Amino acid sequence: MHILVDIGNTNILFGKFNNLGLIEQLRIETEIFDKDVSSVESKTYKKINNFIETDCVDCFISGVVPDTILSLINFMKNYQELNIVEIDNEYLGDLIKIDVDKPNEVGVDRLINSYAGLNIYNGPLIIIDFGTATTFDLVDSSGSYIGGIICPGVNLSIQSLAHNTAKLPLIEIKKVEKLIGKDTASAIESGIYWGYVSLVGGLIDRLKKQNGFKDANIIATGGLSGMFRGDLFQIQHYEPDLTLKGLNIIYNEYKK
Repeated sequence: MHILVDIGNTNILFGKFNNLGLIEQLRIETEIFDKDVSSVESKTYKKINNFIETDCVDCFISGVVPDTILSLINFMKNYQELNIVEIDNEYLGDLIKIDVDKPNEVGVDRLINSYAGLNIYNGPLIIIDFGTATTFDLVDSSGSYIGGIICPGVNLSIQSLAHNTAKLPLIEIKKVEKLIGKDTASAIESGIYWGYVSLVGGLIDRLKKQNGFKDANIIATGGLSGMFRGDLFQIQHYEPDLTLKGLNIIYNEYKK
């Protein structure tokens, strides 16, 4: 078995795989590893220790938070039986053509998602990741990553609205049926939910008008992607674990 790790701005996702695929997941808040590894709470250490079995021999790590990547790599060195490999932009540059002005600035998760999408579906692709940020990534019919769009994430928008206003409450995102709210909380719920449906749907329609993307495969990923299923009719494929799947594809190629 092997361990694959995706470090996001909000959460670190551990995936345990064998030859048949994903067996188990573990999600930990990223901020836990913001400091020196010696400060990691024993409770968290036990969670990770229980997750990593003695017959796991490889650990592939990728992420978008440089300090946390270093901290986690140092932490994982406690497991001396693990072969630790970091998947970064340089590594991915050998797997997928990155046709943008500054390739090193592209989030590694976005490149992994693009590479996974190419291996699961045919290009061209439009990949939407509902994460800390809501991102759109485009892969053309030749398999080149050509750029994308970055928007504030759903939960960031909710937090910003609550923290920067005097009387608006902090809500949790949920699917709502009524467009017009009858009180402050329901008005915010509608604005967030239907606002993001309109934002994502509108951007998809605009992106499909770009040359070569009229018939693109559209993939949604990220923890909140499933919430919008049914109201974003343009999206054909939902892959909540696309980044882990991409890491597993990369791992299997590495082991050949």
